Amino acid sequence: MFNLLAPSAFDFKAIFSNVLSEWYYYLTFILIVLTVIFLVVKFKPQEKVELKKTHKLSIIAILSALCVIANIFSFGSDFVKFSFVSVVCFIAGFTLGPIGGLAVGFIGDFLAGIIFPFGVYNPIIALGSALFGFIPGIIFHYFKGNNIIKTVVSFIICYVVCSVLLNTTATYFMYLHGNSAKYQTVFAYLVARIPTTAITQGINLVISILLLPALNKIKETLLKK
Repeated sequence: MFNLLAPSAFDFKAIFSNVLSEWYYYLTFILIVLTVIFLVVKFKPQEKVELKKTHKLSIIAILSALCVIANIFSFGSDFVKFSFVSVVCFIAGFTLGPIGGLAVGFIGDFLAGIIFPFGVYNPIIALGSALFGFIPGIIFHYFKGNNIIKTVVSFIICYVVCSVLLNTTATYFMYLHGNSAKYQTVFAYLVARIPTTAITQGINLVISILLLPALNKIKETLLKK
């Protein structure tokens, strides 16, 4: 049975004392924000998503629910989990654009943290999930090119920024920093996670590529309505 209250998941003292106490987290946030601002200001969208507001809200709601399910039913060890969250976030970014993709990734992670928490809620991982929707949205709506290539580029950037940089360091400082003899540095933990995270994102990438024809048809249908 799901614990709807789950007070331990939102222990703010634990969240902020463990996650935001390192100076390089602030540096990471600044670099990400500056990069996002640069992309949004520098480039004009090559493709405008003109979905009706009702359609857009409905899609956000459906994909957010799927994202919650993907988060809840992720599996693996306590610190390395496999899930299809990346596929759902990619679909959101592809269909709705960067803002819609960001909303689905964040809402899905946040609601999963309330409904079925795996531990103390980690806002940095929530940011990583949001960017998994935001980055494909940027690439597909700000750049021209082959959709398969753009999908691959989206996943490579998401893998580096979200899986390697944000999720790995967030997990390390939230749960392992000072508590693990095996992983005494974040770099050691990062190296240990690379094979599993690469396989996970590789599978999500293949699924996303296979879904592209269907997604294109769905998108065209929605834009015509």
